[in-house]
Amino acid sequence: MTKAVIRVPAKVPAAVPVTVIGGYLGAGKTTLINHLLRTANGVRLAVLVNEFGALSIDEDLIEAEDGNIISIAGGCICCSFGDDLSAALMDICAFKPPPDHILIEASGVAIPAVIDNSLTVLAGGQSNGIVVLVDAETVEAAFEDIYIGDAVQRQLAEADLLIVNKLDLIECAEQIFLEDWLTQKAPLARQVPAKHAKVPLDAVLGGAAQTVRRCDGSRGNCVRQSRA
Repeated sequence: MTKAVIRVPAKVPAAVPVTVIGGYLGAGKTTLINHLLRTANGVRLAVLVNEFGALSIDEDLIEAEDGNIISIAGGCICCSFGDDLSAALMDICAFKPPPDHILIEASGVAIPAVIDNSLTVLAGGQSNGIVVLVDAETVEAAFEDIYIGDAVQRQLAEADLLIVNKLDLIECAEQIFLEDWLTQKAPLARQVPAKHAKVPLDAVLGGAAQTVRRCDGSRGNCVRQSRA
């Protein structure tokens, strides 16, 4: 009697989570990415940028440069994708081992949701959401700006997470007003306060705690406490 041959299907590689980082010029995207690379703590991050000139990686983080790929300390990499995000994403996902998480840095006038939506037809990557940075001092003016206002409005409306950067530079009463204003303009987004774009890695990669504000009346010192 001939024994039946049982074929075990090849294991399908897990999709790499992809977070799109957006925000208008001056909001702090470059500072944030450098901070995330510096505090990755063993998480292998891959950063995709349109061109290296648009993202200044801190020199002390760079281990090697090879064409369009920069090797970063701790197993992280930075890659420019030019006009072909799809090819760059597939190349990055084919690395052995693949990165743990991919960050795509959108240009200041780009609509991050457009990039995020494209991930549904790209092999290897899976959307992990949209993070948008805003400058606490300038976001209201940028929202109304005749040149970039439309882009800023869409960035806010479609964000999953807002990093409210430079919050320490405005008065406490302004902070409370800004939180309410951002809640109206970005009703789907969680808000995370930041100084010098320093936020926990988990807040960007997923799992930022919901917070509530308590003001003590001093400049730039509205204390945020986690909800029970």
